[in-house]
Amino acid sequence: MRLLRLPSLNDFKGLKPTLWGIPQPGPDDHWEPYEDSGPLDLVIMPGVAFTTGGARLGHGMGYYDRMLANHKTKFGKLPARYALALTQQIVDNVPLGSTDVPLDGVIRAD
Repeated sequence: MRLLRLPSLNDFKGLKPTLWGIPQPGPDDHWEPYEDSGPLDLVIMPGVAFTTGGARLGHGMGYYDRMLANHKTKFGKLPARYALALTQQIVDNVPLGSTDVPLDGVIRAD
């Protein structure tokens, strides 16, 4: 997985969906890796379940946690980290591992 800098909302709107419906740049697009443009301000993180305290249950691959660890190593700080969640995704407890990076907040649909 490559994490790329999103230049603008218009650039996002021009992305073509994959077979799974996920918008992504095509092979002829030349977007720069986020690391080349300086530190990130904000990361919207996906997840299966969240707590109100910022714990996040992802899909178990650790992509975002590794990216955030690399970001902190390279830039000396973490970006703000938020998730968008449906009410049904808010749970009382999510088990956290030593490499899990908590969210700064969860934005709920209600």
